[in-house]
This record gives sequence, C-alpha cells and structure tokens, in this order.
Amino acid sequence: MLTKELHVIIGTGPLGLAVMDELVATGKQVRLINRSGVTNVADGVDVVDVSTTDKEAFLQACTGATVIYMCAMPAYNAKAWKSEFPPLMKAVIDVAEQTGAKVVFGDNLYMYGPEATELTEDLPNRAVGEKGKVRAQVADLLMDAHQAGKLKRHWSSF
Repeated sequence: MLTKELHVIIGTGPLGLAVMDELVATGKQVRLINRSGVTNVADGVDVVDVSTTDKEAFLQACTGATVIYMCAMPAYNAKAWKSEFPPLMKAVIDVAEQTGAKVVFGDNLYMYGPEATELTEDLPNRAVGEKGKVRAQVADLLMDAHQAGKLKRHWSSF
C-alpha cells in the first residue's frame, strides 16, 4: 500500500533508480523526473519529462513532494559539470524552498580531494580536479541554502 507522502527523484540513472527501488519497497509514492519521461520503473511509479531549466514545469512536477532526491548530474565531463551542475542545484534549492520539501543529495567524495585520514563530513574541501571543485561548489550551494534557512532540516540515514 502506498503512503500519501510523495517522494520525487530527479534523475533516472543508476542512483535514481536504486533510490526508487528502496522507496517503492517501503511503500512510498514515487515520481521520477527526467528530460525524456522514459525509463524502466516499478508499477505505480510516475515518470515525468521535465527539465529543471523550465522553472514552472519543474515546480509543478515537485508540488506536493515531501522529499526531493537530487540524483541527477550533467554529462560526465568537466565542461558540462562546470556550466550545468550549479544551475541544476540552484533549481532544486529554489523548488524545495517553494514547496517546503526536504532535499536529499546523492553526492560523492570528489570535493575532498586526496586524503590520508578518515573521511568525515567536517573535512574541508580540497579538490584538485575540475570535477571535484564543481562538486564542492554544488555542495556549498546546498549547505549555504540550508544555513540561510531556505531548506528544511532533517538528518537521517536512508
């Protein structure tokens, strides 16, 4: 049985689909957002073709969401990341602020750069490559929005 809470997943790559599988397994109502509106999904899952650059359509697709899972990323090259990733995160932040949804970001460790110590969330960003620097910028955008009170605070493990 589905719960009434709507969980919106942005991105239908391996991470987005894995998140979908977990949410569906726990009975959550799920909507996936990608630019084609096509992907293999579990029964009962909506797939919506929306670009985050279309602010009104993106807002409409996320309206009613309890949680927005940011699992999308631009093409895997430094040029696309630099030009597309920050606006993508800004769009997610804006929609989460407008809808009141919580944001879960499927991040990676690129921003930390090479470390000889245990990796913890309080490590400073020391990225050496372009992708790592962009990941740090994107993570900072999200954390700055949180610090400014634009996003709901909710810490938990998945």
